[in-house]
Parts: sequence; C-alpha cells; structure tokens
Amino acid sequence: MYARYERGANELPLRHLITLCRYYRVSADYILGFTDEMRPLP
Repeated sequence: MYARYERGANELPLRHLITLCRYYRVSADYILGFTDEMRPLP
C-alpha cells in the first residue's frame, strides 16, 4: 500500500501521515518533501 502512495496511485490519508510523523519523529513537511531538513520532533 505504501508503494501506491509513493507512485501517486492512492492518496495518503491524513491519519496515516500523522502516524508516520510520530513513528519517524519528523515533520509532515519532511515526509511530503517540502523540506530537506530533517528536524526531530519533541
């Protein structure tokens, strides 16, 4: 399923984005590619 999000075949639900941010402790901007700066979340 994750590969389908990367290819653009499916849209990533907001709740999954939040889960990924929390799991990897990074911002949504980083995951979405809006910034290259990987700042850990508190």
